[in-house]
Amino acid sequence: MGTKLLIDEYPLMVLPSLAEAIGLNEAILLQQIHYWLHKSGKIRDGREWIFNKHEEFIEQFPFWSERTFKRVVSSLVKKKLIIVGHYNKNKWDRTNWYTIDRDELDRISAKAKKDSAKLSPRESEPKNKNKSGTIDKDRLSPSDEDRLSPSLYTETTQRLQENTSSVATKVDDENSKQIEKENTKSFKDAMAVAEYLANRLSGSIENYKMPSEAGMKKWARDIDRAIRIDNRTKEQLLDVIDWIHDGEGSFWIANIKSGKKLRDQFDTFTAQRTVREKPVDIRTRAVEAFGIGKVFMHAQDTSTGKPVNICLFGDYPNLYYYNRNKFVEKDTAAKLWKYIEQNFDKIVAQSKEL
Repeated sequence: MGTKLLIDEYPLMVLPSLAEAIGLNEAILLQQIHYWLHKSGKIRDGREWIFNKHEEFIEQFPFWSERTFKRVVSSLVKKKLIIVGHYNKNKWDRTNWYTIDRDELDRISAKAKKDSAKLSPRESEPKNKNKSGTIDKDRLSPSDEDRLSPSLYTETTQRLQENTSSVATKVDDENSKQIEKENTKSFKDAMAVAEYLANRLSGSIENYKMPSEAGMKKWARDIDRAIRIDNRTKEQLLDVIDWIHDGEGSFWIANIKSGKKLRDQFDTFTAQRTVREKPVDIRTRAVEAFGIGKVFMHAQDTSTGKPVNICLFGDYPNLYYYNRNKFVEKDTAAKLWKYIEQNFDKIVAQSKEL
């Protein structure tokens, strides 16, 4: 049971004094920004900067929701510990850049040390020591004696053990539930979709950084909700990913970099695909096949019985009598368009001989 309380991943580290001064979550994020800044190499206005979208930052903190992450960022901004900037090449790109205000951090650090120095080191010691510095038990007050009582130590130790056991049991239960959930068909399908999305992103974006194992599981949890709650199928989700990366939906490549985004924008994809995949209008097909002003078929004038040549004319376009310099009458044109649509391939083949 003990090993389940240990971790096999690279840990997030934070100093207790920093957490005490600004808050645990704030300290975790500030420490990570400090780490990323050393690897960034982005220098603007004499400072090192990092930049990323919120959803990409969150992948590094799978234990936080998006709301929690935004709240922590907002808290650090209010404390003036991080500075937000915009150095993007495109004006429409509002991706935030972040750096640490070292001066403010030093000020908070100095204040914390000052506050700590105000506390007397003797406040935590029992009263009444003799000249040698050892405790004179005959002069102990009841409160001092209680603090040294073995029974109190035993009780405290027992409570600590009980609490530790309780936490360990809770961790075991949560691990068991998570393992059970990850063995469901919907989660396995979700993980397959998450891995497929990551692979397509890797193929479409140069130097793309694949999500960590924890990040991939977070993607899968969001996609699993899409399958269970939104009633999406694995095939539908894979199809949408292909639509995004195979050309028609390429605008979305830079925006859909997580399972959550894939889930949130699914209805938008469906709407766009429905519009774009409507059958092409017969007039559009005719222009592409025959061009404007070129005879592509012979017809017979119903009033005279004489043959007439038909071409396309105008921006719409309309059917036009090539040898009469006038548009085909409305009723006749409607019939011809219907005939053209029903016999399109045959007319295309014949038009090449005209």
